[in-house]
Amino acid sequence: MKITIISGSPHKEGTSAVLVNEFIKGAESQGHSIYRFDAAFRNVNPCMACETCLENGGNCVRNDDIEELCDNIIDSDAVVFASPVYYNDICGQLKIVIDRFFAKDERMKGPKKTALLLSMGDDTMDTIKGIVYNFKAMAGYFGWEPAGLVAALGCSTAEDVKKTEFPARARELGKEVGK
Repeated sequence: MKITIISGSPHKEGTSAVLVNEFIKGAESQGHSIYRFDAAFRNVNPCMACETCLENGGNCVRNDDIEELCDNIIDSDAVVFASPVYYNDICGQLKIVIDRFFAKDERMKGPKKTALLLSMGDDTMDTIKGIVYNFKAMAGYFGWEPAGLVAALGCSTAEDVKKTEFPARARELGKEVGK
């Protein structure tokens, strides 16, 4: 199984990275191949809503790394999103990536699994209700099957995450997503 992981975190060693790294360990232990896209460190521009992609076969006028990502999503069996939670929402870097799916959305539709890895300082699931709602709506639009959620509650630092059960949950989700 090929899995694309999209992380929005601007911290290479942060809370979201702990979850992503553990997810990858679990997935690779089952023989799955991983394509990782760290949005904060890639060249990704916001959608301009010019709709040129509708006229030219889904090709965006932006010449950036989103083409590579979308090609990998199209070829993947699962797509995993990872983000720190800022003000009750995913980080901006991940949102920009998701907005750019517009150009390729018809080709990305179809049976895939999807999962969500979140980290936050807050300690209540109420904080992520909107994220989960939007994630499920996006999955439904694309015809993707939600396979799981790991929400690292009360974790403001990578060290906070490492002291919890959340890394083990992310590793287990990595093992399970391909089943």
